[in-house]
Amino acid sequence: MKYFDHNATTPLDENARHAWLKASSESWANPSSPHRMGAKVRMRLEAVRGEISQALGIEPDELIFCSSATEAINAWVRAYCSQSDPRPLLVSRQEHAAVIESVDAHSQGNVIYFSPHVDDLPKHLEPLIEQHQAGGVMLMAANNETGEIYPWQEVANVCNRKGIPYFCDTTQWIGKMPLGKLNQLASFCGSAHKFGGPKGVGFFKISRRFFEVKLSHGGSQEHGLRAGTEDYPAIAAMAAAFQEYGNVNAETVSEQLKFRDEWMAKLQQKMSDVLLHVTHHQVLWNTVSVAMPEKEAHYWLSKLEKAGFTVGLGAACATGKSGVSHVLNDLGVDDAIIRRTIRISGGVDTTDQDWWDLLDALEKIHTEMISQDSSGSKTEVIRI
Repeated sequence: MKYFDHNATTPLDENARHAWLKASSESWANPSSPHRMGAKVRMRLEAVRGEISQALGIEPDELIFCSSATEAINAWVRAYCSQSDPRPLLVSRQEHAAVIESVDAHSQGNVIYFSPHVDDLPKHLEPLIEQHQAGGVMLMAANNETGEIYPWQEVANVCNRKGIPYFCDTTQWIGKMPLGKLNQLASFCGSAHKFGGPKGVGFFKISRRFFEVKLSHGGSQEHGLRAGTEDYPAIAAMAAAFQEYGNVNAETVSEQLKFRDEWMAKLQQKMSDVLLHVTHHQVLWNTVSVAMPEKEAHYWLSKLEKAGFTVGLGAACATGKSGVSHVLNDLGVDDAIIRRTIRISGGVDTTDQDWWDLLDALEKIHTEMISQDSSGSKTEVIRI
């Protein structure tokens, strides 16, 4: 099976697997315990914190290990909304569900949603901050569904000038793009399983400049901000994956983007009735969001899986929900077209030949579909 759903999760890297096994057998003691075994694990844990924070360009005491980006997002939103008389929070309409649902749960309506899909977003954002006297901004670095890249560095500059906090969900950025100037962000987060690490572990860059963010109570772990015994084997595995994939060469990205453009041009040449979402903005090199001809997305997923390919429907966390993508809705895409949309996302282990094989499979399915429809054959019902 050729896997094209890396934006949902990535395969566990072998280096990460070995690091987890080694730590599980040699460093399983509680890092908060006062004895020598615990102290050794604590030293290794802090060494890993130092390595990752140095790569990110931040201080070690700003880096908190947690379970996922979702946990970090919920903690930040909860802390922002718990301030005494918080000012309105500006939130992109195209954020991950972890942001949208957390904001809806905690903001009590004290939120202003904006569309990030505009030219020169930072120029539009600055007067929006002034108009609403906003106290914070949430805008992701890259979209998990469409792959669109937002001008997060410029937005960070605006927020820094205005003296307000900016939370940037960098989950899809890390492992796909150069780290850039992440240290300019007040807060950001990442999940290990998006870049070859295990599930259930991530990190959170916390700024103490604006308000206190406490993830949980009950212990002094993680600088007193997240109670609970740290899962050092998982953290060690995340560090190994981060070392392998955490930072990406800009030249490599440029080459991969050229290949993506070539692949999409071939797709449109072979299947003129496909609709590619987000073609004129900056995008992740690995992501293609496309509305397929005639049939709904589940039909294409089922046919592709039978042909040996796994693709996604958009946000993995939305699978099984009856609604359509809020991201594509914000782009003005019709609901019927959204229901025909699949998300193709490759990874560092996806070869050019894998992409061409996928294109051949799509063309073959399309040809068979046209043949069946023209012959009056009964349409196959796909049940998921």
